[in-house]
Amino acid sequence: MNTGANCGWSARPAARVSAGSLQAFVQPPASGVGSGSAYVTVAPNASTSPRTASYLVQGQAVTLTQAAATSFSTGDEIASAPAVPSLPFEGATSTYQKTQNASDPRHSCTGSADYQTAWAWFTAPQTGNVQVTLEGLDPGVTGRQVALTAYPLNGQTIGAELACTTLSMDSSAPPQAIATVTFAVTAGAQYILEFSALAPAVNYSLYFGVSMAPAAALFDVSPPEAVLQPGGSQRFQPVTANLGNTAVRWQVAPQSGVITPDGVYLAPAQLGLPRSSPSPGKAWAVRACNPPLA
Repeated sequence: MNTGANCGWSARPAARVSAGSLQAFVQPPASGVGSGSAYVTVAPNASTSPRTASYLVQGQAVTLTQAAATSFSTGDEIASAPAVPSLPFEGATSTYQKTQNASDPRHSCTGSADYQTAWAWFTAPQTGNVQVTLEGLDPGVTGRQVALTAYPLNGQTIGAELACTTLSMDSSAPPQAIATVTFAVTAGAQYILEFSALAPAVNYSLYFGVSMAPAAALFDVSPPEAVLQPGGSQRFQPVTANLGNTAVRWQVAPQSGVITPDGVYLAPAQLGLPRSSPSPGKAWAVRACNPPLA
């Protein structure tokens, strides 16, 4: 957002986000004075069609477009598994005409090799953690599940299981449930993903995403607490790391004193609730609390 130094602005949806539109949400505080940034959280696109959503930024419409998931044909066996082109990747596939094999591995999260296994592999672009997400549709049916399992890959040989989870399929679009696995990878090494149904003879539509996982986020407040005389003040500052959105909305709870938009807390000269008022000559104790990160 580029604007004058004293110009205030805010961002909000231009219309109620419907189930079929882009699942995007403006992150708070989504406002500021002078030039700044607004951030949007976007859910995976579990369809092969692009999606859009519109927002108003100080009365001006801004439209976001999310690319469609790429149609991706998984392999029925490890030897026929195709490569994910590059990371990040969002693909759409299915269990249609997939089979199980006597040599399929047993999954720790199900205790079984399961059914209709589908395979895809990728090369890690860097050392770190990879995050794989999975959504799925089983139209008109509820309660059935699919397993997502990851392994290291050496040629056509898989190593020990790296991660495993299950997903309960949604019966109507768009899917709402999402399963996620995260595991460590080494730059240049290959890894393979297995999607397997927990019931035979099914035709699931699956939507999966593969990306490098973001580094662990940090949000804290400094100082963590302060002791103030009545009418005194204390500036609190956010301490952040690995956060795209570092904007902070300051609040006081319960309401006792005020805090400015830039984090300066002003203690009251006296408190309206006598049982909470400090005795003569005493000071106010203020503690800063940071919310949990999603």
